[in-house]
Amino acid sequence: MNACAHGYFDVALALVEHGVDTTYRDADGVAAADIAGKRQHRKLMELLAPLAVATPARDETIDEQRLSRPASAPVAAYRRDTKPKDLPAPRTAASTAKVNAISAPIYKELSPLLAAASRGDTKSVLALLATGAKVDQAGAYGLTALICAAGNGHAATVHALLQAGARIDMGDTSGITALMEASQKGETAVVDVLLQARAKIDQVDHEKQGWTALIFAAKNGHTAVVQALLRAGAVIDQATCFRWTAMMAAAWSGRTDVVRLLVRSGAAINYHSREDGTALALAAREGNSATVIALLSEGAQVNKTDGHGRTALMRASQHGRQDIAHLLLDAGANAGLKDKDGNTAADYGNGKVKARSAALHDVDE
Repeated sequence: MNACAHGYFDVALALVEHGVDTTYRDADGVAAADIAGKRQHRKLMELLAPLAVATPARDETIDEQRLSRPASAPVAAYRRDTKPKDLPAPRTAASTAKVNAISAPIYKELSPLLAAASRGDTKSVLALLATGAKVDQAGAYGLTALICAAGNGHAATVHALLQAGARIDMGDTSGITALMEASQKGETAVVDVLLQARAKIDQVDHEKQGWTALIFAAKNGHTAVVQALLRAGAVIDQATCFRWTAMMAAAWSGRTDVVRLLVRSGAAINYHSREDGTALALAAREGNSATVIALLSEGAQVNKTDGHGRTALMRASQHGRQDIAHLLLDAGANAGLKDKDGNTAADYGNGKVKARSAALHDVDE
């Protein structure tokens, strides 16, 4: 579902090929196919439509809060040689008919203008505008033609819509603007067009998270987009409501190249949030060893604590990251430090790391 929410076709395809249950519905009755349809991800819709469940959804309105950000799955490079014959065969004709009925409200709300913008049909977009279509008319979930074109990488269509007067900073129901959508998808050419048209670089979404285009791009590892946003003046250490910066988002998702770029562009390497600590602690917790090494080499403070007194070593121990624990110990991590409740890294390990690390074992003794 996260893959469908963010348009990660290769991730979804790999999951399908490995037998994921495409018929699963969440507590609100929403299936992955519904989410793909809401976001107008055409290839995902083509992949999932024949495989979706035949059971009607409990509620055909997809709650935006269910489309959680950030997505944990990394973006795989799109396989341009994928053809329909390579996709899994449909389960039954009945299931295909049912999913079309389930998704009908989504497709009905896709106006001709939004459909043309989504597929990059600039000629049709201009023709529709000439015959009275409103350039900023929002469809389902507040999606506009500009957002649809930006998210699908159609720079020429984006330019045409801007020339026609599209509001560049208009967001969908989650506050996601065209610049944010293009940034999280890694659409560098679209980002350049939007920046040249003076899109608000540091505008935040209002899905109670406060993410910016830079944070979206950093989390998804889009180095070229991060560079473009920084050149245009993006605030490098602007934080979300959870006090995450672009640096922390990149470290959390293991985007080592982006982490190095941000550090060398002046990002605060030791900035921390109360709950999640520093970028180093996030990388350690998630087992991103290459990112941990990069942060240590760039001067991250190995014993920096979060609001609860927890260090990166404690978080690595807590999650059984043996290799990360040894990296941190070699870099001078103090295994004897205690958090505000008096716990050491060994205590956090519950035996997982203690049995493998003499340094931690000795302190515990």
